[in-house]
Amino acid sequence: SRLPHIVLQKTGAAEETKDADFNAYAATFESLSVWTVRLGEHLKQYREATESLIKHQVALLQAWQRLLGPTCDIRISALIETLNVAQRTLSQEESRCTEILTELLRSQQGIAAKITKRNHKLLDYDRHRHSVKKLESSSSHARSLS
Repeated sequence: SRLPHIVLQKTGAAEETKDADFNAYAATFESLSVWTVRLGEHLKQYREATESLIKHQVALLQAWQRLLGPTCDIRISALIETLNVAQRTLSQEESRCTEILTELLRSQQGIAAKITKRNHKLLDYDRHRHSVKKLESSSSHARSLS
């Protein structure tokens, strides 16, 4: 039931209530939402790249271990263990960041829903105001004719 009024607003036949301050806040919020999604994508790429790097380093050290034999076995084993600890630490940090990012995205979805609800209410207000003006003009026009 909002579609006819949306068309009237877009064609300029009906007034549209505009709140410049709110629109600026909504645009800033939308920009932050886009950056939050990008941050999530970059976090995933970073995690995949670091996991790949650590796996490659472990494989390289294991190859050196096979090549050099027992002479450097203890040192290479210690390096492999250090890389495994680094991988676990990075995984824990990534999971914390992911939890925070997920919570932020969830709250942004709630805010976006409130913005949409506000826009619908504003559209309904404009629609009803347009109807009242139309009725007032028709009643005043009817009075002037009689």
